[in-house]
Amino acid sequence: MTRGKIFISMLLAVTLLAVQVIAVGAAPASQETTPITGTVESIVLETDTNTGTTTVLVTLTDEMDVTQTVRLSLEDAAALGLVVDDGTGNQTPDESVIGTTVDIDPTLVIPEETAGTMEEPQHPVGSALSNFFFELLGVNYETVMDYHDNGAGFGVIAQALWMTNALGGDSDTFAAIMEAKQTKNYEGITLPDGSTPQNWGQFRKAVMKDREKSKENLGAIMSGRAKSQQNETQLTAPTNNTGENENGKNKGKGHNNDKGNNKNKNKNK
Repeated sequence: MTRGKIFISMLLAVTLLAVQVIAVGAAPASQETTPITGTVESIVLETDTNTGTTTVLVTLTDEMDVTQTVRLSLEDAAALGLVVDDGTGNQTPDESVIGTTVDIDPTLVIPEETAGTMEEPQHPVGSALSNFFFELLGVNYETVMDYHDNGAGFGVIAQALWMTNALGGDSDTFAAIMEAKQTKNYEGITLPDGSTPQNWGQFRKAVMKDREKSKENLGAIMSGRAKSQQNETQLTAPTNNTGENENGKNKGKGHNNDKGNNKNKNKNK
C-alpha cells in the first residue's frame, strides 16, 4: 500500500471517530425535559392495597388554566416539599403548599397503569368533586369530566360548583355558569342584587364575598376539610332569584321538621 493510500485511510478513520464522538456528545440534548409547572390545587396520598406502596397524587393548574394530576413517589414528593412528617414518622400533605407554584421533573412522574383493566378508573379529582356536590346540586361525575375534557380546569369547575351552591342553584344553574365562563357572555346571569356581571372575577367576587374561602375551594374538598361543613352549607345556602330550585330542596330537607310542626299543631288543637 502506498503512503498516499495509507494517509487517506487514516484520515477517514479519524473523521469517522470524530463523527461518533460528536454524536455521543449531542445525545443528552435530545433527552432534555421541560418541567411540569403549575399552581398546586391538591395533594392526596394513596396506598396500594395489594403492595402497600404509598404514592402521592398532585393536582396542578398551569398558567393556561389547564389542570393535570401527576403521581409521585412518597420520597420525591417529600423532596419537593409537598408532604411533611406529621411528627410520628408518617408523611402527610403539606397544606401550606396549596396555592403555590411548583416545578416537577417529568421523569419523576409515575405512569398510571391502566392496561388490562376492565373498567377505566375514575379521575380522583373529578370523583371527589362529584361525590361532594352530587347530593347538594345533582352534578354527577360524567358532567364534571365532560367539562374537564372540553378544556375546563378542575379549579374553575370547583369554583362554579361552589358558586352554584352559594346561589342555591342546581345542575342547570351550574351548566349556565360554566357556559358563561366558556363563552365570556354573562348576559344570562343575574346577581343577587339584580345586576349582571361583566366578567368571571366580578361574578365570583359578588357571589362568594360573604363565604369562607378557606373552606369553599378545591383544596378543601380534596383534603376533606369541606366535609364537616357540608350539612351546614345545605341548610344555609341562600335562595336564588326565582326560589324554585331552593324551595324544592327545602321541601326534601325540611320534611322531618314539617312533620314535627304538624304534630305540634295537632296537639295545640
